[in-house]
Amino acid sequence: MTKQFFILFLLVSLSCGSLDSDLASIPTFSYVADKWDCSEMSFFAQHELEEMGYNAQVAVCNTYPRHAWVLVVTEKRVIAVEATTMEIIPFRPDFSQVFRNSTDAMRQGIPYFEVDWWNNMEIDERDAWLLRRPGYPVPIDLRQT
Repeated sequence: MTKQFFILFLLVSLSCGSLDSDLASIPTFSYVADKWDCSEMSFFAQHELEEMGYNAQVAVCNTYPRHAWVLVVTEKRVIAVEATTMEIIPFRPDFSQVFRNSTDAMRQGIPYFEVDWWNNMEIDERDAWLLRRPGYPVPIDLRQT
């Protein structure tokens, strides 16, 4: 019985927490219009949630007022997340486009400056190695001149 309890404890410890607790663990930064707004926040949250093992995508509403938020896709439902507050919100069906990540958004014509969360100087250097992986956009300061 002790061995089974230990295995169960280990599995629970290694599994992902709830989406609420995982959202609470994502660092937040102050909103700055046209620099660190809903689009950068959403693509940053999408990246962080993907790193935690979630299937996360960014939804964008192109009609006024324009807005971006995160969709977390599970086996049973799609959960909407407001990235400016890192909170689960009621599902919003009013999106115009959905993007897999920043690279997908740029390939589909979204300007670089709308998705460049990696250029936020407050983001910890812990992600610097990740940005050098194939398929990830290269930050301005890492581009060769």
